[in-house]
Amino acid sequence: MKIVVIGSAGRLGAALVREYRDKFDIAGFNHAQLDLSNLDKIRGKLDGTHFDVLINAAAFTNVDLCETQPDQAFRINAETPRVLAEICGEKNAKLIHFSTDYVFDGKKRAPYTEEDEADPISVYGESKLA
Repeated sequence: MKIVVIGSAGRLGAALVREYRDKFDIAGFNHAQLDLSNLDKIRGKLDGTHFDVLINAAAFTNVDLCETQPDQAFRINAETPRVLAEICGEKNAKLIHFSTDYVFDGKKRAPYTEEDEADPISVYGESKLA
């Protein structure tokens, strides 16, 4: 099985590569190799790459910067995953994408579940929910 990890130099992506490098054929793209704000380049790079599973461990995670750069936040956190899903559909590959607790307002006193209603209070949370 061939796995591609986007965001392979980040905390989560690097941990995934370390965990699976001896178990699967795994490759990664870091920010320098794949600019998540350029959808055409993402498509071009991934169209020429064979994989069975695509793990998107990358995001625009600077919560404060998202507030001042909402267009960039939505491009990277919403539009890019949509394009990744389209590419995976075309390749009949699986997509693993990570969300965040920022899609909730933080008012619940118990742990959130997938069934809880989302109510983001920041641009970052809104962009991840989109």
